Amino acid sequence: MSKFRRKDPDSLHADLWIQRGELAKGPKDGFHSKLRGVLDGMDFTAQVHRLCAEHYKIEIRGAGRRPVDPAVLFKMIMAGFL
Repeated sequence: MSKFRRKDPDSLHADLWIQRGELAKGPKDGFHSKLRGVLDGMDFTAQVHRLCAEHYKIEIRGAGRRPVDPAVLFKMIMAGFL
């Protein structure tokens, strides 16, 4: 008898797959929409643009690709952190 037995190939990965209908569904008004509402209420985008304006000089020829919008960058960092 061998130390390593072959298993049935159909049962090998059966528990790794979840059917589309079995996926959990969260509320439509979840975390990200509430965060967006709070940030819009405090005028986050305008404040970030004002604070970062001197560091984001756009329209310089030959300076490479355009930078990521600072408000989008901070939102990505916040979403990743939270």
